[in-house]
Amino acid sequence: MHHPGWLLGRAAACLWLLTTAPAWSASFSFANPPGPYAVGLRVVRQYDDSRSYRDGLDIVSGQVVDGPRARPMQTLVWYPAASGGRPLHYADYVALAATEESLDPARQGPGALDRHADALQALAHETMQASLDRPPVDRKFPVVIYAPSFGASAMENADLCEYLASQGYVVIASASMGARSRAMTGDLEGIETQVGDVEYLIAYAHSLAQVDFDRIAVVGFSWGGLANVAAAARDFRIRAFVSLDGTVRYDNDMVKAIGYLSPARIEVPYLYVASRPATLEQMNVDKKYYDISKDFLNELKYSDVYIATMNAMRHEDFSSYFLRVLPDDSDDAGYTRQEASVAHAWVARYVERFLTAYLKHDAAARAFLGNAPERNGVPRHFMRVDARPREAPAPTLENIAAELARHGFDQADALIREMRLDDADAKPAEGALDDWAHRALYAGNAPRAVQLFQFALRLYPASAALYAGLGQAWQAGGNGAQAAASFRRALALDPHNSVATRELRALNEP
Repeated sequence: MHHPGWLLGRAAACLWLLTTAPAWSASFSFANPPGPYAVGLRVVRQYDDSRSYRDGLDIVSGQVVDGPRARPMQTLVWYPAASGGRPLHYADYVALAATEESLDPARQGPGALDRHADALQALAHETMQASLDRPPVDRKFPVVIYAPSFGASAMENADLCEYLASQGYVVIASASMGARSRAMTGDLEGIETQVGDVEYLIAYAHSLAQVDFDRIAVVGFSWGGLANVAAAARDFRIRAFVSLDGTVRYDNDMVKAIGYLSPARIEVPYLYVASRPATLEQMNVDKKYYDISKDFLNELKYSDVYIATMNAMRHEDFSSYFLRVLPDDSDDAGYTRQEASVAHAWVARYVERFLTAYLKHDAAARAFLGNAPERNGVPRHFMRVDARPREAPAPTLENIAAELARHGFDQADALIREMRLDDADAKPAEGALDDWAHRALYAGNAPRAVQLFQFALRLYPASAALYAGLGQAWQAGGNGAQAAASFRRALALDPHNSVATRELRALNEP
């Protein structure tokens, strides 16, 4: 049975820790050749001292424990490096999963090699691309923050992270852990915790000499593909983001619970890569998991959006870890596990081309995105890409100011229509517009303040506070008659408006 991505993300994340099921009979092979750079891996065991994690009691033993109580952030950094060194084995990544909570190789937690499926024993000596602690290439590169799926390890997509590093990116990841324990929680606190992890890693990236901090992207799988969208909605430094079958598409209740996650706050390019779609009948059977009453992706108007559908992939196939260890229970969709692996490699290729198009402003990569998948070499029937260019500039104060400067205040009504500022989800907050106009007033630019208050009143014509502010702007510019008229209008809307009452008395107006 097909299940929605967010549900599978939770179940599969538990499997990476605990499963002992037999593996698929053939090994997964990441088919993409590496880019021009050798890859280094650095493991940074650090704490986010701004957030608590442990309460000092070991829940297994019941005994008080010593040590830091801040949030552990074992951080994996893949980067373009000097060639040489011993390539890591897959077992090295698995061992790292065992110290994500303790940060101590001598105190391995769930995730140690002997707790994994037998498949991992067979994969232990598989050679990877990265080498540990190689000298970095002496230049700056864009940075990619990777957000894992629900409860998953930072290494769940090590192949993708290595591949991006070989193409000239610094890639940073930490495990998906709950607010107070290794287990992620499927609630608002859980998603906000992972958003906080993304923000912590962005701050950490600022300390790396190799990072070009003006070029930041976030990539997330499943649950991480909701956390990274939320992070992009409140951090304008993020210049592009990718969701690999992200929960943002499925869990409308969670999207609504994240109060600031509005399509109006998404204005950077977005690549969403989806697993093969469910039939209407499947959605009806699983209707408690699917909610198609509202589609966040369809509401995005202010960014370039690419929606790639991978017909050969189920949700868990977006993780190279899951492709290695989960049993091959291919359903009747007509695609084999081997074909899913081929599709997985194409996903990595599209992620790289998307990031290169928008972070490196590469014309060839942008053309690649615009091609039909078959023209790029994707096997027929494997993939469909729907591209939607942005419809208008995002309704931020910065963009509104830029458009007003370009076209003038006499074109304000046309600007409101073009930017759809009357839409409920796009209209700037009244308080933000009032503050904007008052800034001009306090800066001594009364004519500009008058224009800004008049613009704000086009959107909030019944605002007594804005009319009172307009009166102050007219007064500062020496126009007492217009000031008095504005104050009277403010009192007509709100007889208790103290600013208008006080200023009319100062003008000796009744």
